[in-house]
Amino acid sequence: MRTRWLVPVVAIVTMAGTALALRTAADTVTPPPPVSPAADRVEVGSPAPLPARALRVGAVDIVIEPIRIDATSAVFSVEMSTHSEELSVDLTRTSVLVVEGVEWTGATWSGDPPGGHHRGGELTFEASGPTTGSAVLSIDGFSAPVEAEWTLSG
Repeated sequence: MRTRWLVPVVAIVTMAGTALALRTAADTVTPPPPVSPAADRVEVGSPAPLPARALRVGAVDIVIEPIRIDATSAVFSVEMSTHSEELSVDLTRTSVLVVEGVEWTGATWSGDPPGGHHRGGELTFEASGPTTGSAVLSIDGFSAPVEAEWTLSG
């Protein structure tokens, strides 16, 4: 007869203990993972991020932001927006990057296809020359040429 009430009591005590343990574990603050000392440090000579260029050509707003320009390639984030025309420009055919007088080739586009009123993606060029000096990205195919310029430092 004694075992009839003993089993439910043991089960209740076990569940209460488990609930208390889970509650305590949930309230425990976990410290952030250790950060490498290099993560806080800016390497001497590392290039500062280049600023985005916001342009308006006719009814089209264009924002061009350099992501990377180095010995392997140049990558730009390009965002285009309009409410009055189709954005049908083929950026791989109409874009030219010139760094210190040398044209970089092999433009590729990874992003929204031609058409619509809002397009964005990444425009990439194969490295073809120096990575310091004046960098000018030109894009044709709009109501006027688009040109954005940066000064690259080594």
